[in-house]
Amino acid sequence: METQILTLKKTPLHELHKNAGAKMAAFGGWDMPIVYTSILEEHKAVREGVGMFDVSHMGQVFVGGPDASKFLNYLLTNEISAQPRGAAIYAHMLNEEGGVIDDLIAYRFKENMDLLVVNASRIDADWSWIQSQTNGFNIQISNESPSYGIIAIQGPAAIRLATKLNPQIAAINRFRVLNVPWENHELIVARTGYTGEDGVEFITANEALPKLWDALEKIAKRENIAPFALCGLGARDTLRLEAGYPLWGHELNEKTTPLEASYEWVVKWKKPSFIGKKAIEKQKEIGLSRKIFGFTSNQRGPMARQGCLILDTDGQRVGIVTSGSFSPTLNKPIAMGFLNKQVWGQKDFQADVHGRMLPISVCELPFYKRGVS
Repeated sequence: METQILTLKKTPLHELHKNAGAKMAAFGGWDMPIVYTSILEEHKAVREGVGMFDVSHMGQVFVGGPDASKFLNYLLTNEISAQPRGAAIYAHMLNEEGGVIDDLIAYRFKENMDLLVVNASRIDADWSWIQSQTNGFNIQISNESPSYGIIAIQGPAAIRLATKLNPQIAAINRFRVLNVPWENHELIVARTGYTGEDGVEFITANEALPKLWDALEKIAKRENIAPFALCGLGARDTLRLEAGYPLWGHELNEKTTPLEASYEWVVKWKKPSFIGKKAIEKQKEIGLSRKIFGFTSNQRGPMARQGCLILDTDGQRVGIVTSGSFSPTLNKPIAMGFLNKQVWGQKDFQADVHGRMLPISVCELPFYKRGVS
């Protein structure tokens, strides 16, 4: 029997990561930097200064034409057509059963042209689904994921750093996007983020990425922006978890609805129709049997990770952990997970971590909010 060797994809910044001493590992089919120095140090840089991430593994799908807005209104849960040009909109893309095929951001960056930035592990599935839903719409769609990449700078000093690259960036407000010229390249510059901090994302052609990465690093040094750190996906995960953001494959999947994921706010019920609407309308009418909650623990010890069972105080299984980590900001374990309806309203539970019990308590999400920790 032949053994198939999986060839990992590499971003245009791959060699820069290796030269900077990053520890690389597989993620979503890509060879990505997991950590440069330490997750704690990189996490702290984002909370206090600036952290810079390569997120070029994520996908880019362009949707244009006269029916672009109409199509995206049908394809996604949020109401894309209600937003002006220059807006960035978080949305879920559902199957007919209401399960989340992917969560993504739609950038309305040009007239009759929108950009969907999708999760790396979902590019092929998303593209296949989008292609299958185009009948009856006058649109042009293009999967440009192999040709584009993204550099994200995150933290309270991110806009200061970005503005030194191009002063026009100062005009971009939260969840807005603008086309900005730089060094004979076009940058699609957004201010969204996935860390709970202010942030700026640069979406551009692959050939511009190494030069842009180098330029941002040099500006940070020249302007004495500190702390500043190159960051891997390890810190990205602890940051997004503190912010209470879901991750596809953890809190979201094709069998989980936005309602179960505690993300009903991305569903615009007043739209006449969108894929999956009937299914989640029915679910809302009947009532949920499970839902995502946040948990913290004041006890150091075994860390609850994805897949750990959640038990009630009598030792009965009542849920499952979807994400868990030590919170560098709160200095204690945190987790998200599903709880069955019959125990909603209860506060104290325990997570079964390989046979060891970690006391956990329900808390409000997010765990961390800018200015409050």
